[in-house]
Amino acid sequence: MKKSIFIVFLILMNFIFSSCDFFTKMAQNDNYVTSVSFKNGKYVLYVDETDVCYVEVEPTDSFDWYETTFDIEDSTVCKIEGTNDRYCIIRALKVGSTILTAKVGNKEGKCVVTVRQGL
Repeated sequence: MKKSIFIVFLILMNFIFSSCDFFTKMAQNDNYVTSVSFKNGKYVLYVDETDVCYVEVEPTDSFDWYETTFDIEDSTVCKIEGTNDRYCIIRALKVGSTILTAKVGNKEGKCVVTVRQGL
């Protein structure tokens, strides 16, 4: 009797876990994300100005499964002030240009950030 209950339990658990979308997505390899890009291909800011840089991914539910990380190539030109998985907030520090990178899964998107002297 105990053996039969255990077998039924295992079959039930197998059904639950195999049909669960969470486990299906997590079982997929790192090639799930097909593209990462910024909504704007480039950003132009003036010194001490801030802007929100939105990230777009394919497939769109990638934000549900992967963390987004951001990086600035030259942190003396601008800095990242805040982030979540869908955007980052940058602040212009000095005149120049740099590259902003967003990484989701194994894909990266890049854009140019240009900082100009204020009027």
